[in-house]
Amino acid sequence: LAMAINKYHGGFRKFRESMGESQVKVEEGAWKDLRFTIEQAKKFLEEYPEYETIPSFEILRKLGNNSLNRAIVRYHGGYSKFREILRAEIGNPSQDKRLESLLGEYVGVLKI
Repeated sequence: LAMAINKYHGGFRKFRESMGESQVKVEEGAWKDLRFTIEQAKKFLEEYPEYETIPSFEILRKLGNNSLNRAIVRYHGGYSKFREILRAEIGNPSQDKRLESLLGEYVGVLKI
């Protein structure tokens, strides 16, 4: 496959472009760094404000963010764990904290 991409499709960069991906070469090992991956996730969320958190891998792929997807899965514990880390980083409460807050409000309403 790699030989065919290089020989008939102008190499991986051109092939990715034809598939709708825009990939910028990053330093080797950069995606292993949690700080770097968080910064890339923040940039994604700024670019696509309709998403409150990192969407599914299918959406990331369609939007040309396969590298972010791979880093989340391969180096940072998967989507659930990474989303919690990202929420904490950007100041959003975790799902557990939000649920506790909602339940607290609900119980407070019932006491009245």
